[in-house]
Amino acid sequence: MSRPALAMITGSYQPGRCGVSDYTSHLCQHLAQHGLSTTVLTTYAAARTHHSADVRGVVDDWSVGDMPTLARAVQALNPALLHIQHAAGSYGFQRALFGLPPLLRLAGWRGRLVTTVHEYGWWEWQPPACSGGTG
Repeated sequence: MSRPALAMITGSYQPGRCGVSDYTSHLCQHLAQHGLSTTVLTTYAAARTHHSADVRGVVDDWSVGDMPTLARAVQALNPALLHIQHAAGSYGFQRALFGLPPLLRLAGWRGRLVTTVHEYGWWEWQPPACSGGTG
């Protein structure tokens, strides 16, 4: 199996029903036209609706407990570039994915990393320590 040029992480993968998924699908198609292979990493549930080896379910959800599994999946693929499609709603508004880049670096993965932020500006999150302790 050849090393994919890129791995895409997306919280939900439902092209045609979700704008971020549709964007990700089109981006993968256009990259393929230029000879670059891509693999989409998403939830098991989202991957079940696709019959392609290029779409892989690697986590149950996006909880903290799933991050080591996700990091191992990225390391196993060893892509030249990891592209995270971050749309808060598609990750169930969980913040665990923010810990993936440092986790990958600690594990020794040295590939390039890009994040595209979708759905920004309409939601805000502050850690309890920054919000006066009201949680």
